[in-house]
Amino acid sequence: MVIVLNKDCTEEQKKNLEALLEKKNLKIKTVSGEEDTILAAVGKVSVDLREIEAVPGVERVIPISKTSVPLYRVAYCGKPGCNAEAAAIGYFDKSAQTVALDSFDEVFLSVENGSVDYGMIPIENSLGGSVYQNYDNFMKYKDAKISGAIAIKISYCLLGVKGAKLSDIKKVYSHPQALLQTRGFLGGYKDWQQIEAYNTSGAALFVSDTGSTENAAVASKINASIYGLDILAEGIEDDPNNFTRFVVISKTGSVAGGNMASFMFKAKNEPGSLYRILGVLNDFGTNLTRLESRPIPGRPWEYQFYADADLKNVSGQPEKYVEKIIEKLKEKAEEVRLLGVYSEVGR
Repeated sequence: MVIVLNKDCTEEQKKNLEALLEKKNLKIKTVSGEEDTILAAVGKVSVDLREIEAVPGVERVIPISKTSVPLYRVAYCGKPGCNAEAAAIGYFDKSAQTVALDSFDEVFLSVENGSVDYGMIPIENSLGGSVYQNYDNFMKYKDAKISGAIAIKISYCLLGVKGAKLSDIKKVYSHPQALLQTRGFLGGYKDWQQIEAYNTSGAALFVSDTGSTENAAVASKINASIYGLDILAEGIEDDPNNFTRFVVISKTGSVAGGNMASFMFKAKNEPGSLYRILGVLNDFGTNLTRLESRPIPGRPWEYQFYADADLKNVSGQPEKYVEKIIEKLKEKAEEVRLLGVYSEVGR
């Protein structure tokens, strides 16, 4: 990478930057010009460019590589071809090396233990609603923060083995959300048994492995070519405006800026507690776009609230605005946790 320093960058700032780069196992070469001072940093270790850009004294960072080696390892739950992988590619483009895992818990754990840089997690669907397991995972994995988000359009097909016909099908496999989002189509075949799978692409792989014309999977179109299946029906989602919102999780969260904020809080067990918390958000003119309540494991009848706020109309630094809200919320709520101030692609 090439790092362009501010013209007024101090020697102390430069030394701090060099120390950070050396910590990342990067070799440094200083190049002096008439107007700018430039550092060239070379190495095999993946580096979050936004972390470098946030260092005082840095004007901009220019990634340069002789190869297309990805900068980040991004984990997702599913098999190649699933919607989460598509979201990871859509968000990170060529800078991501995607890592397929078998469960959402594994994605969170991999982020927390540092074996991957980011995780791509579905949080809600425009038809099927919230993915409650991942709201709960934010309670379970305290080090996970939200550093970005992306919403992608979801379209499903019914996939069967080569030569299969609709009249052959007896069992349909897919993720519960996919079955829910295609219930109109599936409801037209009352004799089909719907069987839940961990993910859509895993269902497609299973159907391919069985080789039985009686089995089918609800999955995206790309899975047909990946797993050698036939498309028996296309565009079977209940609504063509079917979107899933994914959040990018990391240990560091976002570096600077953002048009969204997410946080969690627990209201005190007393009359008017939630009302007073919402009053804080009202006083700040917060555009609350989502509010979910989830039961707290091991604490019957106690609930954790998850909230999203749209910051696009906030003037000045969004981090400072959110920081003030969190300070006030701590006066009214029993527990408060900021998940992240971040940018959502397409919002």
